[in-house]
Amino acid sequence: TAIESIILASSMVNAGYFGTAAAVTSSHYCSAERQYRTPIEYGAQRAPTAQWTVTGAGGVLMTENSLCDSHIAVTSATLGKVVDFGITDVNNMGAAMAPAALDTLLRYFKNSGKCADNFDLILTGDLGWEGSAIFCDLLHADGIEVDDKHTDCGTMIFSRHTQDTHAGGSGCGCSGVVMSAYFLPKLASGEIKDMLLIGTGAMMSPDALKQGQNIPAIGHLVRLKRSK
Repeated sequence: TAIESIILASSMVNAGYFGTAAAVTSSHYCSAERQYRTPIEYGAQRAPTAQWTVTGAGGVLMTENSLCDSHIAVTSATLGKVVDFGITDVNNMGAAMAPAALDTLLRYFKNSGKCADNFDLILTGDLGWEGSAIFCDLLHADGIEVDDKHTDCGTMIFSRHTQDTHAGGSGCGCSGVVMSAYFLPKLASGEIKDMLLIGTGAMMSPDALKQGQNIPAIGHLVRLKRSK
């Protein structure tokens, strides 16, 4: 949701429909757990692959000149396609979403003629520890090494050693917070000059989960570059 909103807002501004647009996203831990898993009051034990939905919000302001008026430009994007990896476990969203991130990144490389070496950072939204490992393994199978360039907002938002959040953070607020509060300032300062952001989401409903149906996923990609 965070990346999709940036793509939509920047496209509208670029087309001249709006002079300024805000892309804002949020998520809430209790509402996500109540809707898709079990109410917090139930006290169910969480699986090791489960992630902790981030209660948070992040947003960016798009203008005709640059993102947030800080010399950051949205230069290109790739919309995702639905990918079904056959995952049915609601407590393993990382495994369900990793193939979608892979598909979008490979299509971007093919269409743009770029490769991982062209970027300072490849950031995914909320694959968590489990999904990030699968994502890198799938890229390795295609002969692409991104271990030294890839990181995930879900692995950064919580401390793996001091907070019991299992496979890390999740939710659109996860990528919104980490992107806007941590990485955009690095782009604005020039510490990072060119990066890709891939926001993934699981396309599921509470009823589909109760019926044991597969959890398809989708990933959207946007390229952020520090303009001269």
